[in-house]
Amino acid sequence: MWIKKLRIKNFRQIENLEIQFNKGLSVLVGENNCGKTTIIDALRMVLFPGRDYDSINITEDDFRRDSENSTIEISALFSGLSSQDQTRYLDCLVLREDHEFDLRFNIEIEFDSRTGRCKYRTSGGEVGGSKPSSDHHDFIHTIYLPPLRDPNRELRPGHYSRVSKILQSNTSVSDQSEFESIAKEANEKIQSLDAIKDATTSINEQSASIAGPVLSQETELVFSDPEFSHIVAGLKPVVDDLPFHLNGLGFNNLLMASASLVLLKKSPDLSYRGLLVEEPEAHLHPHLQVLLLRQLANIAAEGDKKKQPVQVVVSSHSPLLVSQAPLQSIISISQGPGSIMKASEMAAVSLSDTEQKKLKRYLDSTRSELFFAKKVILVEGISDHLIIQSLSRHLQVDLKSEAVTIVRVEGLNFDIFVKLFQDEKLPTPVSIVTDGDMDSDGKLSSSSINLRKMCQDIPNVEVFYCEKTLEHELAKTPALLKLMLSAYSTLHPVKGLKLSELILPLLPENGDHNANVFLDYFKSGNTSKGRYAQELAQLIDDCDIDDSLVPEYIANAVKTVTTLEPFPGGNNE
Repeated sequence: MWIKKLRIKNFRQIENLEIQFNKGLSVLVGENNCGKTTIIDALRMVLFPGRDYDSINITEDDFRRDSENSTIEISALFSGLSSQDQTRYLDCLVLREDHEFDLRFNIEIEFDSRTGRCKYRTSGGEVGGSKPSSDHHDFIHTIYLPPLRDPNRELRPGHYSRVSKILQSNTSVSDQSEFESIAKEANEKIQSLDAIKDATTSINEQSASIAGPVLSQETELVFSDPEFSHIVAGLKPVVDDLPFHLNGLGFNNLLMASASLVLLKKSPDLSYRGLLVEEPEAHLHPHLQVLLLRQLANIAAEGDKKKQPVQVVVSSHSPLLVSQAPLQSIISISQGPGSIMKASEMAAVSLSDTEQKKLKRYLDSTRSELFFAKKVILVEGISDHLIIQSLSRHLQVDLKSEAVTIVRVEGLNFDIFVKLFQDEKLPTPVSIVTDGDMDSDGKLSSSSINLRKMCQDIPNVEVFYCEKTLEHELAKTPALLKLMLSAYSTLHPVKGLKLSELILPLLPENGDHNANVFLDYFKSGNTSKGRYAQELAQLIDDCDIDDSLVPEYIANAVKTVTTLEPFPGGNNE
């Protein structure tokens, strides 16, 4: 079985949130303080026995204070139950509309101001239903890896170390005797050494002189306690012939994660196996981040008739890691109007297989930042990105300080990105900046028209466009055209000189004509738009431009996404 749905009420910053999880891998993404850790802690409350609640350390501060009902409520719905699961959790079942059964665990927490302590109530089935049996966690095995992990402590020898648990779960009774016989033989060989004999005799003689012949005890020096549990408790990893504590922190994190995955895979017949990981990217360089996520996805996809697959829930701040996650595994956590928290499951976005594959190819480590952004500007390509970034400074807008992320869709691929925001999936405010590509009859291109129609019913998405292209729009303004001529001359000295001699005498009049002439030269010179945009953006950065000279559609797009209100006089329709 697996957790299908989690409901959280009045817990920390979350007033009321419902999340749909995936059967295998779920990746929680979002900005800082959006509630990812709160969600993981709610899962821990459900998946770990009540005796482990103290490790989460719920205090008065964890209760949402501005709520009329101060009780924290957490409810988890498990789906995919086997007949054996239904028998095990008979008192926690709920009937679905299709007449199949799901399992529901509920936790209610109240704070007692008299004692300063929390009161916990657990129930199965409907909220307030029967109390689950005391052994209802016996068939649930979950491993939690916190964000500030101490892999050296987890790998340290001991009865509860990862290594010890793996060996105990992986060794039969007959094999345990072999461990013990080897340890006994080693003890006998070591005790036969003269140095050990002399040390043992000296210790016993000194003990007898202190305690006397009646109270003194005989001491022996042994290599290891020859009991299996003590033998495996003393084992520790050695990496490349060095003790593990001398290994790098990142690789020890990877070693600890590997041991955790082995434990889950080796676990016996259980109803549920889960892995909760906060920030798996911690201490790992980019390539290892990708490989670790790939392995987590593989583990989550495994499963056979004998064992349940592992449900893996990951929270991350890494755009690189998110870019490698299956699109349908991504759950974006964001804060909407006021303090309303929202979970947007990408699995619920209506995309065909072809669209999913296409979008996944585009969502690299840079574009994946849109899942973390508070505000987004979607543009066609590198030229728009660089120029808008430079022009925004002359609008007295610092996009970084305003938490605006510019995302390039590389061409006219707005449609598949827009689907991420349809039906209020991602609530992020979005400005789309595109070319109108108007023909000689003054008609916008079909792609521009279709894009506007697609976005007209999406409340948080606005479309801004120019008549023709970005270069044409900039060239209509004399002050910007001079900078454009200078950038063009840097790339094409001879043609740039001829173009300047042709256009400069016509300034400041003939705006559209000059723009047309420039655009014809620009297209005929096989100019790299990326290289040209780099040169022009640098010139724009280095000079003073009045904000009134910034093309209106760009000014509207920037100011709308930063103020959350349409800037007066815009082209957004």
